[in-house]
Amino acid sequence: MNFIESSQTDWAKFKALLRRTFLPTYHDYRLRIQMTELSQNNDSVDAYNRKFLAFSPQLTGLTVADRLFYYTSGLHDGTRYEVLSKQHKSLDVAMPVATQF
Repeated sequence: MNFIESSQTDWAKFKALLRRTFLPTYHDYRLRIQMTELSQNNDSVDAYNRKFLAFSPQLTGLTVADRLFYYTSGLHDGTRYEVLSKQHKSLDVAMPVATQF
């Protein structure tokens, strides 16, 4: 293991230790609730994408499918339909498609 890999591993361990030590036990649960409530509302898709990308990294342990589910759940119905009908497997592909509608 080289220095960069070692420091990244150490940083990840340090962040995990900080989370366990200082965050309340319900923190992840509360973040998941907030994620389900995150929606496009009157925002443009670009604005919603920015909100989603700023918020979603706070949740640990989400799979790619989980992130895609939360993302599409917050889109307007028509946009959600268009994104889901294309059966994209990641946000990297789904987000640009959403911006077209």
